[in-house]
Amino acid sequence: MPRSIKLSWQPGSRGKPGYWKKFYKGKVHYFPSGSGKSDMVAYDAALAAWERKKIQIDAATPRKHQSDYERCIDQWQRVLAWSNRYDDNEHAAQAECKLADLRRRFAALKLTPLKREDWFEANFDPAVDPQRLGEIVLAHMPTADLLEGPPQWLEERGLAHLATAELPEGPPLPIKPSQKIVDSMDGSPSRIDREVSREVWRDRLAAQERKAAPKGDSVADFIQAFLAGKAAQEQAKQLSTARLYALTLHLGYFQDWIGRDASVKEIDGGVLVRFHAHCLEKLQDGSWKRRTAHHYLASLKTWVRWLWSVEAIQTLPRVIGTDTIKITKPAPKVVVFTVEEVKQLLAQASDRSKLYVLLAINCGMTEKDISDLAVDEVDWEAGRVTRRRSKTKDEPSVPVVSYKLWGETLRLLKQERAAEGDCVLTSASGGPLVADRIKETKYQKVDCVKNGFFRLTKKTKIAKPFGSLKKTSGSLIRDSEFTALEQLFLGHAGPLAHKHYTVSPGKMLDKALTWLGQQFGLVEAPPVAGAEQSAAAPAAASPSPGAVADEGKSKGRKRSRSRRGDYGSKKSP
Repeated sequence: MPRSIKLSWQPGSRGKPGYWKKFYKGKVHYFPSGSGKSDMVAYDAALAAWERKKIQIDAATPRKHQSDYERCIDQWQRVLAWSNRYDDNEHAAQAECKLADLRRRFAALKLTPLKREDWFEANFDPAVDPQRLGEIVLAHMPTADLLEGPPQWLEERGLAHLATAELPEGPPLPIKPSQKIVDSMDGSPSRIDREVSREVWRDRLAAQERKAAPKGDSVADFIQAFLAGKAAQEQAKQLSTARLYALTLHLGYFQDWIGRDASVKEIDGGVLVRFHAHCLEKLQDGSWKRRTAHHYLASLKTWVRWLWSVEAIQTLPRVIGTDTIKITKPAPKVVVFTVEEVKQLLAQASDRSKLYVLLAINCGMTEKDISDLAVDEVDWEAGRVTRRRSKTKDEPSVPVVSYKLWGETLRLLKQERAAEGDCVLTSASGGPLVADRIKETKYQKVDCVKNGFFRLTKKTKIAKPFGSLKKTSGSLIRDSEFTALEQLFLGHAGPLAHKHYTVSPGKMLDKALTWLGQQFGLVEAPPVAGAEQSAAAPAAASPSPGAVADEGKSKGRKRSRSRRGDYGSKKSP
């Protein structure tokens, strides 16, 4: 599928370079083009600059109905905070659903007007029954036999002439009374209960507003400061974009749970225990999986430790680090391919998808490793890839591994190599194979390797993830005579002695990779030396059973003397 270009290209004139432009809300915005229209790296930078500019423009010019949405969301946030504080599970569940729906609609380009049922006050509105309304009206009307002239209630309102007015011909017109009129005529106990509940909730929400922490001391302020620091780490490549998004998502949920205006001084062991119980409730009703609950709780612990480190709270809650608020993750299930499945994938793959599979089983690469493979990490003459795995490349204990490429891997790597750039493999538009970002609070990821492999698994009907290819090779090495090289092949950190006192066993890894290629039918097995001579030798040349037995006894006596320490010593006369 061709890449969607969201910026317009304006060619240069009179020796001046061209540029990218975007017309938005009556104004044209310009961005540099780099080396030209085909410079996709410069285009990506221009697009990112435009998206940042668009956020600033939208923030300066609120959309229609935006203020209504913000007030409605703020109201439901206060309802959720009060309900969680006082264990009102019914209203807490309702508030969560309403907030999710309102935020989804608020993220749309065009806002639709809010309806009455979107507001919390709609909970106290009765369902209007026309028949019931007629009964209420008749109950409040004076009977005909008591009337002597216009009714007093019409005279009081200056409407006495209506008592003698003639009704128009035709069917009666439908009357839609306002809610206030209906309520004023309804004296039922249910209406009184609704009014009492309405006033109670008004007092509760007002109390929530009065308890709001001063500016700079609220939960929302400290979460924002924490995420700002994490965003700076993400820009400096010290934190992954996925991790930044996860922290934003998890802490945003906790902020809604406790209340954005709650004081950070309230964060103590009791709050953590209550949130842990809330996570367990999510597990029990099936809303969350164990892994999800574990991650939400772990992100909260990370933030609380940060609060203590910056002295926002005086003491670190004692429950952190104990089993009191612990939710364990399920043990991961190791899924691997069979050798025959790998051969089937290679047989039916296109050249590009085949290269992805080969890099995974030959060099233990993930999608990110393939995307990050740099030109200077490949020795094109010797046929080697020397690098650290992308995930832990900044860790000093992670080894630099030199992988010997199989012939087919090297051939396809040369064939699919990008014409320019620092990366060996790029997408069709010249960008990275794997890229992610956070756009308008949404996490977006492009993974060309995963997409290509998914099409291959759909074609072969072998539904297993791409990461299982690396695990397949690692499992084969572990179950062979090269079992000690499993960690080195996977690029994992080894023991301390490997880091300071020894060098990587390169020759042994080459042998292991050669053996691995033979299992997949990608490397021919060398002929066994001397096999023909031993087959042609006469049977008489083989030693007799008696000679073999004598030789075994002799070796046994030598080993016995060696253990006693007198091997080679002379006997005393």
